[in-house]
Amino acid sequence: SVQIEPSLIEPDAGIDSLIAPYKVKLDATMNEIIGEAAQSLPKGRPESLLGNWCADAIHQKSEDYYQQPIDFTFVNDGGLRIPALNKGKITLGNMFELMPFDNMLVVLELDYETLMKVFNQVASKGGEHFSSSIRLIIKNQKVKSVTINGVSFQKNKTYKMATTDYLANGGGNLFFLKDKKRANLDKFFRDALIEFVKETTAQKKTINAKLESRVIVE
Repeated sequence: SVQIEPSLIEPDAGIDSLIAPYKVKLDATMNEIIGEAAQSLPKGRPESLLGNWCADAIHQKSEDYYQQPIDFTFVNDGGLRIPALNKGKITLGNMFELMPFDNMLVVLELDYETLMKVFNQVASKGGEHFSSSIRLIIKNQKVKSVTINGVSFQKNKTYKMATTDYLANGGGNLFFLKDKKRANLDKFFRDALIEFVKETTAQKKTINAKLESRVIVE
């Protein structure tokens, strides 16, 4: 049998002592309280408190960065990596758990045909997360109707959608978005959420959301 030297499997005390001060600093940073959730915000389909909050927060921050109005924001369910943002104190670490990937924010300019593909892809999955300007009704895993900012989805119009570079680059089977006109906002999705939480806290408000039938499966 192969003999393994103990030094190869035991922790290296020298390395541990080198890392220790960084780990202490990182732990302190990640435990920093940046806000408070008024209630538990769970994730789910076709609509959820966590999805609505994230999409609305990203919508507001994307407009801040873009400095123009955006029609809506689209956040994929798979991008949110926690089952819920729990009631109570929100730490910086919670935001890293929610969005561990370094996804960047982009604004895409999309025509009716392309957007209908997006909505149908969402319908096939039983819903994803949109900001409050969207009302999507799904039937038999297909789009039954869509309104954007209270107006029926229109054929001869271009819409601006904020989302992540992961989706804009074709992730989540959205390969048809890859060549579309885009503006890179040079901000991480996660950093935008952190900014939003800190700004909300500075206004002496808590983090909250509500369900409002943004996505309905009939």
